[in-house]
Amino acid sequence: MGDETHDPETLAFYDRDAAAYAGRRLPKISQRLTDFLAAVPAGAHVLDLGCGGGQDSEVMLAEGFEVTPLDGSRGLAEIASARLGRPVRVQLFEDIEDEAAFEGIWANASLLHVPTAGLVRVLARVRRALKPGG
Repeated sequence: MGDETHDPETLAFYDRDAAAYAGRRLPKISQRLTDFLAAVPAGAHVLDLGCGGGQDSEVMLAEGFEVTPLDGSRGLAEIASARLGRPVRVQLFEDIEDEAAFEGIWANASLLHVPTAGLVRVLARVRRALKPGG
């Protein structure tokens, strides 16, 4: 895969500064996340696409959702895994192979890192990962 679907400099930044990024003080739950969770069925399986430090995955798990956290940064994934007490998939968005696996996909401040040239391909993979009607 070429650099048209991901930005190696961004991944390097998140790997290098993972602890500082993941340690930022965030509200326990954002209004956007509240609205998203209200739009998916209770207990739905959600892909947290670009989970960062795992804060949103933590909220979703506490709310009774099944969550698959995923991040392209190994450093952030390690921090999120420690926070969540479960493995976090280390994977680039363009490498997602899931098909009809999730009722919802939470992509908060993550797709902005996909270069424009690769966005259509990444969105196609993300869409394929959704269950029909997801």
